[in-house]
This record gives sequence, structure tokens and C-alpha cells, in this order.
Amino acid sequence: MGNLSRIGVVNMAVDWWTAGGSFTRMLVESLALAHETRSAGDVEVMLLSRKKSGVKEEPLPATVRHFKKPEYVFGEKWLRSIRGLGEKSELYETALRCKASVLLPVLQIDLPRPPVPTIGWIPDFQHRHWPEFYSKASLASRDRAFRELAERSRLILLSSESARNDLAGFLPEHTAKARVLPFPSLFAFHPPAAVDPHGTVAKYHLPQKFALVANQFWQHKNHRVVVEAVALLKARGLRLPVVMTGQPSDFRDPQNRTVSELLQRIAEAGLGPEITVLGQVAYGELIDLMRAAAVMVQPSQSEGWSTVVQDGKALGRPLICSAIATHREQAPDALGFFEWNRPEELADLLERDWERLTPGPDMAREADCLAREREIARQHGRKLLQICAEAVHR
Repeated sequence: MGNLSRIGVVNMAVDWWTAGGSFTRMLVESLALAHETRSAGDVEVMLLSRKKSGVKEEPLPATVRHFKKPEYVFGEKWLRSIRGLGEKSELYETALRCKASVLLPVLQIDLPRPPVPTIGWIPDFQHRHWPEFYSKASLASRDRAFRELAERSRLILLSSESARNDLAGFLPEHTAKARVLPFPSLFAFHPPAAVDPHGTVAKYHLPQKFALVANQFWQHKNHRVVVEAVALLKARGLRLPVVMTGQPSDFRDPQNRTVSELLQRIAEAGLGPEITVLGQVAYGELIDLMRAAAVMVQPSQSEGWSTVVQDGKALGRPLICSAIATHREQAPDALGFFEWNRPEELADLLERDWERLTPGPDMAREADCLAREREIARQHGRKLLQICAEAVHR
């Protein structure tokens, strides 16, 4: 690996974005797995984290290094200001002190010339597809941040070919920096215990057979289409139980109008007996519900690479997904796809398959799928190391 000796993984965890913490943990686990298979040589993985970051830093197979405020010599701040250099970066000062060979994943690069080779990460280009979900200021800020990230990073990490196509349309001059690396489920590193998950089902008085929607209640996650599909099925004489889990808030919607309107629509349609909204449950209980579900429904209007879909695949659960490009790329073997704004299409798919679907878990299929996911994770770790080395030498 030459001079690739220390990889600094930036802690992406924030309270309002659960995927950031999951992605951070996955990167660390993937690099550690590659090291176990001796494809990494002597490479130290460091987690660079704010002390109050919200992520569970232990146990992780990485050395934790906390951010420290940059230090200045007398007059340095003044000199930097007149030269237009701005203040020192807390992140990069920490990376330099830790002697990181490369830094990833970075969402925003404030320095014109980062002092440490940097791999930028763009989860998705949602704001380019759905500008109505953002303010004008937020749209401009995201465009500027993405452009600076593409200009200043050595490489750009993307999770799907769909995202690469978006990058090519937005910043074609930087497409050569793109490296597409779909990520595995965390279950590849820590499989769920092979225990009966129905204790959680009983705890919440859920039916034995149900469909699961496991997403944060953000507007683009599109829970409403599921409610409308269940209403259509009820009118056809099929009462189909649905369980919804996830953080019931959206940082872009401080009044929680999306959640309120969803709950009101459930009541208005008389779907209280059919749809159970649990909100955010403990992680162990979420795993139980995923394993027990007869089918998992992913209705999003936009996704970078869906953790929910990847978890469902790893557990061998049937999937029905909205027909966005990323879902078709990620889950080609799904039971079916529906247009995100066509509840009748989702209703038709559920009606077609519901009778033959059975509650999980299917232990034999789960074991096979987890073994397959473990191999995907090994390949991911090896490729991620190659990308890190390329960024150092580029």
C-alpha cells in the first residue's frame, strides 16, 4: 500500500440523520474486515469524531481520535484573514496531528487546498431532483458545497451508478474522480442473533403477518403512498396490516406537518386497525420486526443507496420498492416495483403476493443471504482500501 498507513474515517453521525452513523460504522467495519483478511497490510483505521457526536464509538475496530480546536500562534489569525485563508479547519488540523494518510468520507471541504488527501462523499443528489423539498438558500448552499467537494477532493465516493449519472449531469468535468462502491448491510459484520423475533411482535400487539415500512418520516420517504395503497386494498376487501417504524421528524419540517398529515390521513381513511405507527424503536426491536415481516416496502421518492433495502436483502426478506433507478439497481430481485406516486400500482403488487407471503424469519434463507452479504462486505473492504490508496497516490 506504499505510504497508506493511517486511514481517517470521519464520524458522520448526527441525531437527525441515522444513516450517517450507520454509514460511518459500516466503513470502519469494512476496513477492519479487509485487514483481517490481510489485504490491508499495516494500516491503522482511526475514527475522527467530535466528543459529543451522537455516534456510539465503542466497540468499534478503530482508534478513536477526538477533534481538538486548532491552535494559533500570535498574529496568525490576523495574517490568515488578510490573505483570505479563513480560520483553520478543526477536521484537518486533527487529521494532521493524527498523521492520517487519507481522509474519508467528507461531505464538505472548506479549504481550497486540503492538507490531507481527501475522499469526498455524496450520498445522493436529491436536491437536484426534488428542489421543492429545499429553500432557495439551501439549494444554492448544496450546489456550492457539491461543486467545491468535487473540485477539492482527490476522489468522490458514490454508492450507485445512478448517483454517478447525476454527477455527470451536474459536474461533468469531475466525473473522472467518481468511484462507485455500493455498501453492504451492517448485518454482514454483526448478524442478528438466531432467536425468535416474535417477542417484539407480541410486545406491540402486532398481527403475526404484516408489511413493514422502516424509514425516517421525512417527506421524500413517501409513507403517504403506502397509506393510500392500504386504503385501496381495504375498499377491495383485503385488510392488509402495515407497521411503520422510524424517527417521526424531519429537520426540514420543524412543525412536523408531514407526520401530522400522515396520521390524520390514516384516521380519515379509517385505517387505524390496519396501520400501526410505532415511531423510532430500539435497534434490537427494529431487527426483530425486519426479520418477522412478511414483506418490506420501500416507497421513497429518492435514495442514494437504501440501508433498509440492503438490510432486507441481507435477511432474505421479500421486498417491494418504488421504481426509482437506485432501487432497480440495488434490488433487481425485488417482488416488484411501483411508481412512487401510483398507490394503485403498490396495491396491485401487495394484492398479487400477499396470500403466498409468510411471516419471517426463514432461517435457512436468512443464513444463505447473510453469508452472501458477508462476501459482499469482504469485496467492499478490499475495494475501499484500493480507493484509499489511489487517493493517496493520485
